[in-house]
Amino acid sequence: MLRETKLKTDVVIVGGGATGCGIARDLALRGIDALLIEQKDVAYGATGRCHGLLHSGVRYAVSDPHAARECILENQIIGRVAPECVEPVGGMVIELPGDDPSYFLKLLEACRSAGIKTIQITPGEAKALEPAINPKVTRSFLVPDSSIDPFLLCLQNLRAAERHGGRYLLHTKVTGFTISSGKVIGVKFESDDEHGEVQCKLVILAAGGWSKQMAALAGVNIPMELSKGSLIIMNRRFTDRVINRSRLPSDGDLLIPNGPTSIIGTTSIPVPSADGLLIETSEIELLMRQGDVMTPGFEKARSLRAYAGVRPLLAIGGQGREATRGFLVIDHEKTDGISGLISILGGKLTTYRLMAEKTADLAAEKLGSNVKCQTAERPLFEDAILPHYHRSERLSRIHEVEGGLVCECEMVGRKHILEVAHELKGRPDLVDIQHRTRLGMGSCQGGFCAFRALMILVEEGICPPDKVESVLLSFLNLRWKGIMPILRDDMAREEHLNYAIYASLFDLDRAAHQKEDP
Repeated sequence: MLRETKLKTDVVIVGGGATGCGIARDLALRGIDALLIEQKDVAYGATGRCHGLLHSGVRYAVSDPHAARECILENQIIGRVAPECVEPVGGMVIELPGDDPSYFLKLLEACRSAGIKTIQITPGEAKALEPAINPKVTRSFLVPDSSIDPFLLCLQNLRAAERHGGRYLLHTKVTGFTISSGKVIGVKFESDDEHGEVQCKLVILAAGGWSKQMAALAGVNIPMELSKGSLIIMNRRFTDRVINRSRLPSDGDLLIPNGPTSIIGTTSIPVPSADGLLIETSEIELLMRQGDVMTPGFEKARSLRAYAGVRPLLAIGGQGREATRGFLVIDHEKTDGISGLISILGGKLTTYRLMAEKTADLAAEKLGSNVKCQTAERPLFEDAILPHYHRSERLSRIHEVEGGLVCECEMVGRKHILEVAHELKGRPDLVDIQHRTRLGMGSCQGGFCAFRALMILVEEGICPPDKVESVLLSFLNLRWKGIMPILRDDMAREEHLNYAIYASLFDLDRAAHQKEDP
C-alpha cells in the first residue's frame, strides 16, 4: 500500500528539465519556498535529448531574429556564470556547392544585426582549422557556438536550489490539481511508494512536451505543437567546432562536438505525444547522408546510438521549422480565469535561464516579493567545486579510480557510483547513475559495466536482490532503444556479445519469457 504524504509550499514547479530546474534555483535565490516535481529523472524530456548545443543564434538569425538575439545574449551569460557546463568550441558556418549563394550574405548580415560576432574566413583557412570538413567548401565564417552538458546544467541548478531551501521530488507523477473557487490550491502526486498532495499558492507548468496534458488537468488549453527531432551520436570527434550549413534550418545540418564524440542532427516530424517516440530508418539514413556531405567519410564511421526528443513549440505563426523558437509565459488567471497557475512554453535549452527569470518574475509579483533575479550574475557553481564524478574531474584524477574502475569507456570508478547512489538517497537506478556519471555511454554502451555497477549496489545494500533483474533490464532496454535504429557492422557484432552476456549468463532471456507465460 502506498503511504500518504501531505506537503506544503508556496510554489510547485511541474517539470525537471532545464527551465524547471532553473526556475527552482531562481525562486530559491529570491527566498521563495518552492517544490519541483518531475515524473522521471532530471532532464528526462527535451533537455536530455537535445544536441548539447549552446547556440550562438546563427541558426535563427534569418528566420527568427528575436530568438537569435536571445540566444547570443544567453550564450554569453551562461558561458560566464556556468563555465563548468560549457565547452567553448566555437562554430563554423560552411557554404557547399548547391547551397543558395545569396543566403550566405543574408546570414552574415542577419548575424551582425542580432549582435552575433562573425569572422569571415577563406575556404583554405576553414579547411586548415577543420581538416575533416568537405574540401569543396566555397565560403565560411566563424561564430561563437559552444557545446553544453545539459545533465550537469540541470543537476547543478537543482543542487543550488536545494542549498538555498528548495525541494524536489523525482520519479513522481502529477496526477491532478485541487481547484477551489477558480484558484489552484494544490497538486496531487504519486510515486512508486507514496501518494499525496502539496498545498500551494501557485503552480508553474514547465513540463515541456507534457505541458499541454498537464494544463488539461486544470481544465485549460495551451497553444502548443510537438515536433520530434532525431539525432545520432558518433564514436569520434570529427571536428573541434560546431559545423553549421549555410542554409535555412533543415534536417541534418548541424554537427556538434561533444567530448570525444560527435552529434549529428536533427530531423523535424510532427508527433501527437512526447511519449513512445520511434526513430525511423529513413531518419537515420538522411542524417548519415547529410553528415557525409559535411564531413566526407561520415557514413563509414561507427555510430554509438540514436535518440529522439520532442520540441515543445509555440503553435503561433507557423509549424515545425517555421514555428518561432521564442517562448511565452502564460498567466492563466488572465487567459483562462484560473488563478494560481502559470505556464512557460517554447524556447530552447540556450534560453532556459532567461525563461526561468521571466517566469520567476511573474511568480514573485503574484506572491508579493520584490526580490530581483540574480542568476545572470551569480555563479551556478557557487562553491567552485565540481562533483567528483563529473567527466573533467574524473579525467584529471585518473589515479583515483585505478583498481576500482567500473566503466573503462568513461572512466567511472566504484567511488563515483557510490557517491551518486548517496545523492540519489539510495534509489537503485542505473539510468539515474548514468545521467550523473556517463556510465555505459561509451563504445560498449553498458555491455561490460552495467553488471559491475549493479553488483556494487547489491554489495552495499543499495539494491535489494529481488530488484536486480528489474534494475538491470530497465538500463539495458534503454540502451537497446538507442542502439536498435543504428544496428549495423561492428555495432551488430558487439550486440551479439552483449546478448550472450546478459541473456545467457544472466538468464535475462529466460526470465523475460517466463514473465510472458500465462
